[in-house]
Amino acid sequence: MNQKNKEEVVNYTLGITGFATLIALLKSMAQSKTLTAMVLVGVIAVVTFFYFLLNSGSV
Repeated sequence: MNQKNKEEVVNYTLGITGFATLIALLKSMAQSKTLTAMVLVGVIAVVTFFYFLLNSGSV
C-alpha cells in the first residue's frame, strides 16, 4: 500500500467517525492563541449552563 492510499484510508476513516473536524480544530488551536481562548471560554460557558440546569431542576 503506497503513501497516497494510506492517507486516503486515514482521511476516510476520520471523516466517517467525525474526528476530522476535531483534529482540524486542534491543529488550528495549536496555531492561534485567540481561538484557544475562545474555545475554552465556550466550553466553560456550556458546562456552567448545564450545571445550572441540573441544579435548578432539584428545587
